[in-house]
Amino acid sequence: MGPAKGVRPTKVYFIYCETTNRVKCGFAIDPRMRLGNLQVGSPTILRLIGEMDGDEALERAIKKRLSHFRVHGEWFEYLDDVREIIIDELTAQLADREQFEAREAWRCRLPISKPRVRDPP
Repeated sequence: MGPAKGVRPTKVYFIYCETTNRVKCGFAIDPRMRLGNLQVGSPTILRLIGEMDGDEALERAIKKRLSHFRVHGEWFEYLDDVREIIIDELTAQLADREQFEAREAWRCRLPISKPRVRDPP
């Protein structure tokens, strides 16, 4: 079932900031436009690393999975576990064989997470 007549479909997106090693999860009608709006107010380069059809309910479910990694608001520390959750979400609707291949492709495409830097004691 598609969106109601006259309602534009939305997408759940992931935007990555290499400088801070954080990723934002959100939803928008046009993730590229959202990236542009965020970039205007950001002193660092942001990159759209993934998007999929989805709504606010899916975004909330993903944020719940990511909650242990929340830094602030909709931004999460980009660690290996977060990367795997993103890959899992981006490929969840595919059949088994397609899912395996897509997961491997996303692993090659997404940035590698950086090791966590600990504050000195």
